[in-house]
Amino acid sequence: MRKLSFLMVICVVCSMVFASCGKKDDAEVDLATEIVGAWTLTNIIDADGNSYTLEEYCAANGVDSEGLELTYTFAADGTVVGDIAGIGVEGTYEIVSDTTVNMTFETGILSAEYSDGELVSTDAASGISSVLSK
Repeated sequence: MRKLSFLMVICVVCSMVFASCGKKDDAEVDLATEIVGAWTLTNIIDADGNSYTLEEYCAANGVDSEGLELTYTFAADGTVVGDIAGIGVEGTYEIVSDTTVNMTFETGILSAEYSDGELVSTDAASGISSVLSK
């Protein structure tokens, strides 16, 4: 009986160890730390939910994607620099929730949601989302 009890205790301890391991969910990620660095546009999601690479999206819309790249670089001091096809923009950013960052530029505020290592910004008028990754 003691051996069976000991074996059960070992099983319970092992299951707790394995249950505590694994990927952090978005609520556990410190967005203020995670956001710092360079983010590049990797995908575009249209209003119907179809995902395209930048090259695919440009080709489908008759636009040459040569030299077309979009990046945002976030600094720890709250500044953000955007580069859209070689045109630079500067602004500031603010973490407004565990998963939301607002970027403020001369042209307005751009909001993005953080999830699974990506920043997603959706244009309310068109429903098109830009997906950025580090």
